[in-house]
Amino acid sequence: MSNKHLEILAAIDIGSSKIVTIVCKNDVSKIPAIIAIDQTDGNILKDGLIQNIEDSINKIKTSLSNVQRKLTFKIDQVIVGIPAFHTTFVNNHGFINLPSPGTEININDIADLTKEMCKVPQGSDYLILELIPQSYSVDDFNNIFTPIGMCGRILEGDFLIPRIKRNVFENVSQCMAQAGLTAKKFVLQPIAAAEAVLTENDKFSGSILVDIGSKTTSTVIYKGRPKKISCLNLGGDLITKEIKDYLSIDLENAEKLKYNYGGLIDGHPGIDIWNKYSNGLQEISTQKIQSIFVNVIDKIIDFVINEINNSVLKDKLHNGIVITGGSALIKGLDHYFRIRTGFNTRIGYPNASLLGNDIKYLNHPSLSTSIGLIIKNSDWDF
Repeated sequence: MSNKHLEILAAIDIGSSKIVTIVCKNDVSKIPAIIAIDQTDGNILKDGLIQNIEDSINKIKTSLSNVQRKLTFKIDQVIVGIPAFHTTFVNNHGFINLPSPGTEININDIADLTKEMCKVPQGSDYLILELIPQSYSVDDFNNIFTPIGMCGRILEGDFLIPRIKRNVFENVSQCMAQAGLTAKKFVLQPIAAAEAVLTENDKFSGSILVDIGSKTTSTVIYKGRPKKISCLNLGGDLITKEIKDYLSIDLENAEKLKYNYGGLIDGHPGIDIWNKYSNGLQEISTQKIQSIFVNVIDKIIDFVINEINNSVLKDKLHNGIVITGGSALIKGLDHYFRIRTGFNTRIGYPNASLLGNDIKYLNHPSLSTSIGLIIKNSDWDF
């Protein structure tokens, strides 16, 4: 059985340090639920690019195989999450003439306007990922959120257009095809994360999502719709690496220190860890670990502050900052963001309505993008 029926959606999120495959079903009860998920470790991306095609294909196959064991049907179509690192954003305006004066605007008119926008020349190096409407106009009425049901003779729209480098897109497509999958749609990871984490109030009151992954940090400024998307080539793995290098310990212990004893709040004055290189106990100052955190997180916060200051919406982000991603649970991160930026800040967890009985296992910021891929690309009621 394939997943061509509307009640099944599958997605693959290709991250820097892991691949997540997720399958969701909307059964007769009309309550969507995750029915299978797998997280396969592996350094797939570097600077937003797939480094080893063959290795990436094998890891996708591994993750897919792990999911298939939990299912009674075959997954052959997926929604694919890709990073915003090699994406540029263009603002464009377009219009269409309606059939006659007084025509009532419907979804087909919106589709026709969207098709017109897709005709905008992008050059041979880029492909359009999607069109993100900003606002519409009908005749002399401007700044309309949705024009469906209005009457007029000219429909206009302003769009934010994400364009991805063609070679990045083709490499991901090739990996999917050789893993036996058809990519139904490609979605920017920060857009998907926002769908899973931001409430309707966050979106319309104004907020900025900060998705801190292992190697990149992405931001989405939201005011009704996504208004600005950016990406920084720095993530939580740099903290682990700097702890490892400073203390001359292995990555495993450095990662444990990062989450168990590090962070941005005062904690243990000192701890002992086993150093497998020296084959003995090593006393560690948590104050030094804290200074490593501050050094890295300050760079991320400086990036976020710059994005806010360069936005025309900097005074309209009434719901503040929402942090998600694999590094969002660093101790004291939300408090430190609040102090540095002056914005209310909270940690964003994915929409719990999909999680069912596995809520404790799945309700983690590192899965926000994966779950958001499902939410964004379904018409189910969440």
